[in-house]
Amino acid sequence: MRKKLLKSFIFVALAAAGLSTYGQTNEEMRLAVDILKGKDTSNSKTWAVDILEQSLQRKRDAFALNVLSIAYLHGLGVEADTLKAIAYMEESGANGYKLAYHNLGMFYKYASDGKQDFKKAYEAFNKGALTGSESCCYDTGFMLYKGLGCQQDYAAAVALFRQAADRDHAPSLFMLGLCYRNGYGVERDAERAKFYLERAAKLNNQDAMEELLKEEPENNPKRRFVNVDKSMEIPETMPAIDPYIPHNRGAIAGTYQGVLVTYDWSGENVISEKPLAMNVTEKAGKYDGLWIQGKDSICFQATATDDGVLKFDSTQVVLYDRYSDDYKALYRFEQADISCGDNSISGQLRLYSFEEMEPERPMYVYLQKNGDADAQDEQSEDDNSKIYAYPNPFVDRVTLRFELEADVPSAQICLYSQAGINKQNYNLGALGAGEHSFVIAPDVSENIYIVRVVAGQYKYQTIIFRKR
Repeated sequence: MRKKLLKSFIFVALAAAGLSTYGQTNEEMRLAVDILKGKDTSNSKTWAVDILEQSLQRKRDAFALNVLSIAYLHGLGVEADTLKAIAYMEESGANGYKLAYHNLGMFYKYASDGKQDFKKAYEAFNKGALTGSESCCYDTGFMLYKGLGCQQDYAAAVALFRQAADRDHAPSLFMLGLCYRNGYGVERDAERAKFYLERAAKLNNQDAMEELLKEEPENNPKRRFVNVDKSMEIPETMPAIDPYIPHNRGAIAGTYQGVLVTYDWSGENVISEKPLAMNVTEKAGKYDGLWIQGKDSICFQATATDDGVLKFDSTQVVLYDRYSDDYKALYRFEQADISCGDNSISGQLRLYSFEEMEPERPMYVYLQKNGDADAQDEQSEDDNSKIYAYPNPFVDRVTLRFELEADVPSAQICLYSQAGINKQNYNLGALGAGEHSFVIAPDVSENIYIVRVVAGQYKYQTIIFRKR
């Protein structure tokens, strides 16, 4: 669901909420609400706010509190006061007005000026869901579905969508259909998916109408991906990254080619694969680069922290949507956790969508540096004579022995699969000149691995075998 629809809910709450409670209020309060809604112009909005404030002196009415919270939030008839708006929303919800929690959560979810807070949004939505509010059940399920402000959990999201869908809540019907279609939190079931999506479409849910037109679910294993280098292993689930950036920051500079893999919100299913190329130059610890993703070319600037985080400098980009070659949206590159190996970069990347006002799905990057293959092979042959692994094959532990001709400020052992996917890293810290031995216990399941030692200017590589 697009942000423009979600954001409008907070106004809908003022326009439609509480109409059945007017019998509990006097005619002046009814008129005050109509004036704030713009349905009556017989008096000013300032008058309307004063009437509702006076009513609170007689009774802390939950509906009046909610209406006033919207007035203070948007400056309707009164100077905008965010803190007072939040306090009124919280009191309204505590006094039994369910939609106040929806409004409070929407405020935190879409707040501007750095006040956006997904955790507080989730907490507010969840309070409303516990009261049985259909809107809040959907809101909480949506946060769980994406892992916004909470631990991502498809099954918990499905339970909440079902609770609201049973009362014909159209957005929840759509999300429940989407979960059945993709097998998120439930067993994949095309017939049930179609049933819920069609019910949502009959209730004029635009997202359901669009989903029914799509031939395949988003995580269909038979989806035709853009061709990538077949020598590159595409991890079936989002791989963990042990961030590492070499002490020599200039070593990152170069031209790379590889793949960008997008996963679903759980990181358990591949959504798309795209070829990726990158050119990076380094100067005084800062990186200038060109990121070529499919049909999109992006210029960026970034800095690297000692703990392996690449921070982009306000890089805003317009990218093609993963489903459509005709639709583009505005995103922001925020940061990437990266691990730099010998002539390769792997990492986790998240984009922020300005349209949805939330992070995008998790993405995995694997890049191999272009260069003179003969020169690299010659260097590897010389360096590899200085590293020895034993026992090899190994059962659960293997000792690596190598020699350094000079002191180095930092060193790392990197474990890769045959296809170059970074599996584990071991930080060794500063090392002196001379011979060194380290015992590692690879927590991996494959039988053949590439071990790379990156120690200052020294790079050693060998292959180890797990005994079956």
